[in-house]
Amino acid sequence: AGGRTDAGVDIDSGGGGTAAGRDAGGGMDAGPDAGDTMDGGGGTDAGGDGGGTDAGSDGGGPPRTDYVYYSGDYATDGAFNVGRRNIATGINEVLAPMGLTDADDITAFAVSRDGTRLAIAGRAAPADADVINVYAADGTGTPVTIFTAPALGRSVDQLEFSPDGLTLAFSGPFETTGAFDNNDNALYVAPADGSGSATRVSPNVPANNLVVVEFLWVDATHLVFTGDVETNNVDSIWSVETSTPGAPVQLVPASTLAMFTTTQDIFNDAIAVDSMSRIYFGGDFVGAGGEFHLYRNVLDGSSFEEVPGTAMTRGGTMPTSVSAFGISNDGLTLA
Repeated sequence: AGGRTDAGVDIDSGGGGTAAGRDAGGGMDAGPDAGDTMDGGGGTDAGGDGGGTDAGSDGGGPPRTDYVYYSGDYATDGAFNVGRRNIATGINEVLAPMGLTDADDITAFAVSRDGTRLAIAGRAAPADADVINVYAADGTGTPVTIFTAPALGRSVDQLEFSPDGLTLAFSGPFETTGAFDNNDNALYVAPADGSGSATRVSPNVPANNLVVVEFLWVDATHLVFTGDVETNNVDSIWSVETSTPGAPVQLVPASTLAMFTTTQDIFNDAIAVDSMSRIYFGGDFVGAGGEFHLYRNVLDGSSFEEVPGTAMTRGGTMPTSVSAFGISNDGLTLA
């Protein structure tokens, strides 16, 4: 949705923007899935998949109110298109983006927070490489191609504009050297105006089946992302600075992560940010019981803690798991 495969809906307008989260706005897919996600103007969830939004660090602002964007095989049989609905008038239109109208596949799209630009990832025909094109918000004009996949059959999984609209982040299996293969999703950033090439910002650990699962813009120059990236079958969360990318910062301390060698241990698709830019995530870091608790940290990784007051029990004594969470649009309230 709004930059995800199986493309849900993206709500957009000409101003403002919610500081939104992805997939539950911090929830663990507790609400509708991607096909029903409502995005906060530019591919960030502002109320679907768990009902929460990741507010505070992205600048706040009103939710998008002018158009809902969507994509799928709904206009021409066997072809994929991007469309939008004017919320005020109820009028739907099928967009005709140059090079990706009646496409063989549309795998992701995003709308900039200011509502002026539309990024679409897909391929025109089966024999074509996937591309990311940036258009005017109505899909008109000659696109700027910011990325072309290095091999056929490799598609963008997730696509998001930065809050200031200057950068696009995307994930996909685009490494072609060493032990990387089609299952190895990495995370990249590229200038949204096409003025530079894409740069990988996730760790360079070539091994089969190590994947970035989810990412979120915290502000205009910082991303957080989850996945099975460094140690096979051990999931975690990182932050990375995107203007001058360096080594990503592990947000789960090494001493805590060392307890796990073959265990999935984080909500891969649930990230939230509060008004103080603290990143919230769920994980199984409390021992052998398998319960998931709610944690938070800051971008530099210096303040890892279990969120106070969120440890849950059954019958007053038996530990249990946090299964979903969300943060209000103003970043002040946690549910």
